Amino acid sequence: FQRETGRLPLAVLNYVAALEHQPAQLLARDRAKTLRNLGRAYAGLERYDEARDVWTEALELSQELPDESPQEIALTHHAIGEAYRSQGHYRDAEMSLREALHHHSDGNLAQAETLRALGQTMHAAGRPEAAIQPLKDALDIEKAQSPQSNARLVNTLRLLADAQESRHDLSAAVARHHEALVYMDRRTQPVPYADTLRTLGRLYHAQEEFEAAHKAYAEALEIENDHVPRSDERVSATLQAIATVYRDQGDLERAAEYYQQVTGYANYSRRATDDLRETLDELERRRAMLQAAQQSLTLLDRSDNTGLKDLVFIMALIARSYANLNQPQTSAEAIHNLLDSLAEYHDDLDTDAEDPDLRALAWLDAAADADRSDDVRAAQRACNLAHKLTSNDNLRWVIEQFAQSLSQN
Repeated sequence: FQRETGRLPLAVLNYVAALEHQPAQLLARDRAKTLRNLGRAYAGLERYDEARDVWTEALELSQELPDESPQEIALTHHAIGEAYRSQGHYRDAEMSLREALHHHSDGNLAQAETLRALGQTMHAAGRPEAAIQPLKDALDIEKAQSPQSNARLVNTLRLLADAQESRHDLSAAVARHHEALVYMDRRTQPVPYADTLRTLGRLYHAQEEFEAAHKAYAEALEIENDHVPRSDERVSATLQAIATVYRDQGDLERAAEYYQQVTGYANYSRRATDDLRETLDELERRRAMLQAAQQSLTLLDRSDNTGLKDLVFIMALIARSYANLNQPQTSAEAIHNLLDSLAEYHDDLDTDAEDPDLRALAWLDAAADADRSDDVRAAQRACNLAHKLTSNDNLRWVIEQFAQSLSQN
């Protein structure tokens, strides 16, 4: 009772006193049980060396009892493994936990707990690939129980997701977190539910699945705004995450909007203020770039001796600048205008021109011409040649966007 209620120092004193009246020769079974409980008390106090010593004695006594429960032996090995794991002795922990598995009955929760601990040990040891199968086996056992324990399932699913993320299998990690949400109740567990949604948002962001990231973060923010008491830390962290997704997505105006909201939280405003300043500066640079490019195009249009290459390079810069300002439709129109301009010079273009960039323009024009004829394969081949030839980053970007539109068609 004292150990279970957290009065561990007093529990240790009483267990030690009990052992004085339980000689191994006469009361081996009772002594082994007391030793196991003493080990748990020591472990609760983080006195792991002492815990392992008494558990080891318990094991030695158990081996001398022919009718001793294999389950008790398994639990003792498990406890020793957990003590090793707590100290970072992962190889010893693995050996103890695998020994425990030899004594467990198949399909019970104690076996699942040992499998889960083994998975945690492997992951902590820097071997996430070795953690996955034990965690999957634990999950299968837990799902087979009747009734199921949702809390236990969620815990194992999260551990499995973490191991899969460490293996850079982000899609599998996402699937596990979504499965965990099935076993959670948004109404009664709002904070853990929102935490899982934030994790999903982070994983989607890492995979550049921006819309899915926004959806996860938006639901998390809704939960946090409705939760009482409201946590400024969690709300601001969610807003910050949303802003960062928008920023990486290229929508600097929306990013600035969310960074601005974070600055309203006194304890969290410093980083957000810096991010807001950087975002606004970048937004201003992009706007200035577009304006300068448009002015250059105007000057080129007025000139009588404008070279085609210079004209196309400026038009490519304009198209990319619109994309950088999160104006995809306007960017697409600018690319269409660029291709129309090339078509006007069709007779002057030569795929054997001396200048590689001029050869690139000829092949890009050929790609557009093939697209108009619905010859997608020829258009893609011409795009590939144009992409290899050009030295201009903005034109290369335009070619990539056009090639992507071909694959979508």
